[in-house]
Amino acid sequence: MTVKQIQCLLAYLGYYKGVVDGCWGEQSYQATQEFQRAYGLIPDGIFGEATQHNASGRLSERKRLQLPRKPIIRLRILSGRISVTGQKKSSAASAAESTATDFLRNRMRIW
Repeated sequence: MTVKQIQCLLAYLGYYKGVVDGCWGEQSYQATQEFQRAYGLIPDGIFGEATQHNASGRLSERKRLQLPRKPIIRLRILSGRISVTGQKKSSAASAAESTATDFLRNRMRIW
C-alpha cells in the first residue's frame, strides 16, 4: 500500500485527521498507533503486514454495515420565504424554515 492509501484507509476508519498528502509524518504515525492500540496490536506506529490485514478486515466489516438512510429534505425559496418539502413537517423543520428565512432577510436583504 502507498502512504496515501494508508492515510485514506485510516481516515475512513476514523483514526487519521490530517491532510492526505502521501507523506508519512507524525499524524500518520500517531493514527497508526491509535488504530493498533484499539485492535490489540503492538502500537509501534509501523503500518506493517499485521496492521494492514487488521485494517482491511475492519474496512470490509464497515462496508457490510447497513446504515439508516436520512430522509431527503428539500428547501424551496419563494418570495423570500423558505419552505421544507420531501418529508412530514416536524417542529425541527418548522424551526429550520424560520431560521433560514430570518437569515436570508437579515443577511441577503430578501424581503
